[in-house]
Amino acid sequence: MHAVTRTGSSSAKVRLSRPIADRVFLAIEWPFKHALFGCQRCGQCLLSQTGMVCPMNCPKGLRNGPCGGTVEGRCEVYADRPCVWMRIHEKSSGAPRNGADLHPPFDVDLFNTSSYWNLLAGTDRATRLARTLPEALRTRRKALVRTESRFERLLRSGQPVVTTELRCPRTAGDLPRARKEIESLLPLVDAMTTTSNHGGMPAFSTLELSREIARRNGCAIPTVCARDVVPSSFVQSLLDIEGAGLHDVFCVTGDWPARESREPVSVEESQRRAFRMDATQMICEARSLGTLGQAAFGSLPANTAPPRLFVGGAINPNSFPLNTVVKRLEQKTMCGVDYVFTQAVCNTDVFMDFLRAVERAGLRERLFLMASVPVVGSVRGAEILRGLPGVRLPVRVFERFERTSDVSGEGSAWALEIVNELAGKVDGFHIMNFGMPLSRMHGVLEHVRQGLLSPASRYARG
Repeated sequence: MHAVTRTGSSSAKVRLSRPIADRVFLAIEWPFKHALFGCQRCGQCLLSQTGMVCPMNCPKGLRNGPCGGTVEGRCEVYADRPCVWMRIHEKSSGAPRNGADLHPPFDVDLFNTSSYWNLLAGTDRATRLARTLPEALRTRRKALVRTESRFERLLRSGQPVVTTELRCPRTAGDLPRARKEIESLLPLVDAMTTTSNHGGMPAFSTLELSREIARRNGCAIPTVCARDVVPSSFVQSLLDIEGAGLHDVFCVTGDWPARESREPVSVEESQRRAFRMDATQMICEARSLGTLGQAAFGSLPANTAPPRLFVGGAINPNSFPLNTVVKRLEQKTMCGVDYVFTQAVCNTDVFMDFLRAVERAGLRERLFLMASVPVVGSVRGAEILRGLPGVRLPVRVFERFERTSDVSGEGSAWALEIVNELAGKVDGFHIMNFGMPLSRMHGVLEHVRQGLLSPASRYARG
């Protein structure tokens, strides 16, 4: 139990126990903070650093910037509301104040306690104050191969890299189909990312599916969502990845879970639903372990060698204002990200604006950039793409799929148009399937590889 000692004019000392003080402070503090700022009672207040906009009003509880689901300044979860972090960047320089600062994950044990009391007692210092990132992370540049990642070696070779994604099967009965898909795609791509199904409710983890790829001599990149981890479990996830003989990780904040309501909820329910980590914190943790040999937020088990992985993140080139997107990418770069996959590119003019802004910020030479290209095979697939968080599908493009009698052919042509326009401007392409039959998907991948003049199969050479 914490206590403070207050000395008055007499020699008597009044000791105020934390539980009593906390209830008194909270009873005074919360009503006006909730009325003025929408306070969510996190107990580790950042208002003074975020332009007096409470970041915990973000449904995901993000404390370092917006997620990739923001489009046109609107919240991914509450589409009728402006993104909390867009408001923060409008009213201040944002928290952290620059890309070299990062807020650690919040402490759930401080929820529903008084932030004023915690400030006076110093119990919130570990999570309220932004940390300056170590210079070893902030100043990293592209250099020689430093992990055992095959994906890293391919990127550093200068050859255009082609990847695709596999979604984890929902049921055990879907696993044979996933295995066949892996075997059919191996000759056509350099690596495969494994991701949970939309809504984050697969039957198999991304690590399990990645093992299936690795068993077939494929290069697997497991995805880890901040939505699904806490600091301690994330460190264990990294150890499990390396323990499985894998050398890459792709860190994302994650979409809003399909099982969760998108309706406004109580403060208590909002606290329960807040993500315990964000993508930047995960990148920082993975890079700290690999470069510094120590965890930034979680803890490394005793007598355990730290994992050394090739660390990736995501960025949404479709969002705006563009300076906020670049600031987000700068922050991930400062945290030590090695490569990024973009959100689906649906408008090459918008993407080129993003790319020029990244180059002006001096970030292009500090990381590898993979442009994600959607391959639409059905009108339903186009509808799913249009509804994907963070995507802006132009009306003229959607109408192409509505008008044609051969959606697969139109989808293939559109994907190749994007690849042709961006070839030579990015380090590779991440091909995403939206309703395209697997046989037609093979044709798209073959055309992409031929167009990029990349070898037919690098897997055969290991």
